[in-house]
Amino acid sequence: MNLFTQILTNLEEFSPRVITETPFNHALNHVYPIQMDTKFSSNSVYIGYASQITNKLPFANGLTLFLIDDSEDFQLSADHVQQHTLVFFPFQTDSRKLIARTQKVIDQHLAQLRDAYTLFQAYLDQPDIMAALDAASILIKNPMIVLDTSFNVLAYSQTYVTEDAQWLENISRGYCSYEYIAGFLNIAEVRNSPDNNDPFFTICYTSPYRRCTTKIYHGDKHIGYAIAIESHNSLEKVNRQIYKLVSQLLSQIIHTNQQLSFNRDIDRIIVDCLAGKVSSRKHLQDRLKDTQLEPISSYYLLAIDVTFYKIFDIGNEQLREHLNKMLNNAWSVFYQEYVVVLIDAKHLNQLTVKDILLQDRPYFVNNGLHGGLSDAFDDLLQAPAYYQQAVNALEIGMKLRPEEPIAEYDSYKFQDLLRSLVRSAQAQQYFSQSYQQIKAYDQKYDTQYLETIRAYLECDRHLETTAKMLHVHKNTIVYRTKKIKELFAINFDDPKQRFDLVYSFHLADLLAVDLLG
Repeated sequence: MNLFTQILTNLEEFSPRVITETPFNHALNHVYPIQMDTKFSSNSVYIGYASQITNKLPFANGLTLFLIDDSEDFQLSADHVQQHTLVFFPFQTDSRKLIARTQKVIDQHLAQLRDAYTLFQAYLDQPDIMAALDAASILIKNPMIVLDTSFNVLAYSQTYVTEDAQWLENISRGYCSYEYIAGFLNIAEVRNSPDNNDPFFTICYTSPYRRCTTKIYHGDKHIGYAIAIESHNSLEKVNRQIYKLVSQLLSQIIHTNQQLSFNRDIDRIIVDCLAGKVSSRKHLQDRLKDTQLEPISSYYLLAIDVTFYKIFDIGNEQLREHLNKMLNNAWSVFYQEYVVVLIDAKHLNQLTVKDILLQDRPYFVNNGLHGGLSDAFDDLLQAPAYYQQAVNALEIGMKLRPEEPIAEYDSYKFQDLLRSLVRSAQAQQYFSQSYQQIKAYDQKYDTQYLETIRAYLECDRHLETTAKMLHVHKNTIVYRTKKIKELFAINFDDPKQRFDLVYSFHLADLLAVDLLG
């Protein structure tokens, strides 16, 4: 938003009416009342009455005139109209208030320019993220910290400090605990924050200090957070544009320097593997030297959603420590929206990954956690595809079977295939004809034939098991299946007919929970 637009926005209560606008009104730095001896220049706003302006204006281009309409006979030549920016205000406008408000907006803009110059000069003098953050901290008179999207600490200010325990703990670790991340992402203001670098204010229930958070973007990509803590100066005393300027400067520094200060090299390797940023096998082998990771092994990926994580003490790393204890040879990072665990199953002795997760089911249930488990894979270069498997299993499992904390991709491959092929708008045309006929009959006559067929097929056409599932007598199932065969010509011995019904049931499930695109 340019300065002239900012001024008009702040003057809306005065009912401005723009007659004409020239491109010369963006470098304004003064406001003057129009007087008999006024000497006009293009870098100022002149406020007065229309009756004070005549065609005897000095020869000049690009004047900005705010005129109170007190003359019915007021006219300017066509040349003057084209040369100058003219804004009219109603006759009852108080010129003193109009001057004061306009000057205030210009002063705020000039202060922003001075602050922007300070930040830019700090970058030129010492173009590193710590120096830039210290300069920003001095401007806003509060401590600041920069986190990447995996919640590793990239930098923190040293000119202004705080005694906030949570803040100091994150700095000491060099990264944020999963408990902190879950708490942060569950703050309403964070969940509802815009997808740009507009600053927003938050209150953390574990800290007495408010925060101002600004997302850092490089182009359209969200790459981190700049957070200021209100331990010295009121956050509102700082113009919001300064927070945005800080975000833009940090974005440039992070992109230029590829600043990624992970606490452990292995974390960065895992994130780069998940993101598909490892360019070749030679590149991978070079980076894995002196780490416990092997390029080829028996790997699984577990994606854990912490949205509903029941946090008890965010000062302790409960989840990270539990994962380390549960899975001896595993490494976890926060990537995109999930805690992602890379599991090396080669050293799990007789237990399988599924066995271990089954044993750990109570922990997941009691703490509100859900996970998605990929298939096994042997090559870290394949990590992006298997990460997507884990995420897809998690998304489908949480919608279709929310009572189960762990969803294995192997159990949801068919549903994932349907998701990739069918969109919601076209879903109806893919239901088998027999399914549609039975559904229409159920709706018209209030029968339960679809429910019966599904249970019957899921129980491998075993009558007694089906009856127990539906809590009815075995003879009821016998009667219903007989009627279904008569009414709809269903042959349950025909694999094709059974498949048509089964895939239709799965399609209906996905449609019901909005899992189709």
